[in-house]
Amino acid sequence: MNVEQIAIRQEVRQMLNEAGINKNTLKDMVKEVLQEEVSKACRQAVNESDVDSAIARKINDNFGKIVREATKDEIRGRVQGIFNRMTISVDITDKDGQSVVTR
Repeated sequence: MNVEQIAIRQEVRQMLNEAGINKNTLKDMVKEVLQEEVSKACRQAVNESDVDSAIARKINDNFGKIVREATKDEIRGRVQGIFNRMTISVDITDKDGQSVVTR
């Protein structure tokens, strides 16, 4: 470090001390500024990309899948319910009205 750089550092330290800024407050200020900048950059990246369309596509795909599955389950349940309650009996009679059972 040359003489000019040392002089500049001393001058900056003196100015910071007069303003009441020490190492810890300077560190906190830098953190706040960095968080704000990162937040701005993230918002800008989201705004520049087509996030809304991607989300809408995913929702539509999943919604269609959910509706199909729910429809299939409901139809399956109703059809099985009908057949489970059904009793089928067969009575075969001949021309004279007599029951005919052949084994």
